[in-house]
Amino acid sequence: MAKFAHLTHTFLQLIVLPKNLTMEYMEQSINKILMLKQFLQAINPLYEALAGCRSELLAQIRDHCRIEHFSPTMTLIQEVINEDVTFQAKPLDLRNQRTYAVKVTDLFLHGKIY
Repeated sequence: MAKFAHLTHTFLQLIVLPKNLTMEYMEQSINKILMLKQFLQAINPLYEALAGCRSELLAQIRDHCRIEHFSPTMTLIQEVINEDVTFQAKPLDLRNQRTYAVKVTDLFLHGKIY
């Protein structure tokens, strides 16, 4: 459940765009995408853990955790973010993860994205 902490704050920051796109904003955006990736990866184990639950509330939660609800978002993240990169709590570790987070694509290699 610790992986689900602070989700509301993270989601809000993903949808609110600042007036100025600074380097700090971009770094924080990568952090938030890594947090979202971690959250999405934790959903399927939660779904499986709730199998056979008898509580109606837990059954509803399980229903909301079906993979088809989250797979489009995870697919988009997997297209851009390296598979082995994860969110880290320590600032130095997180900075290292950010460094290698974005996949190198043909667009980067051919100068189409700057």
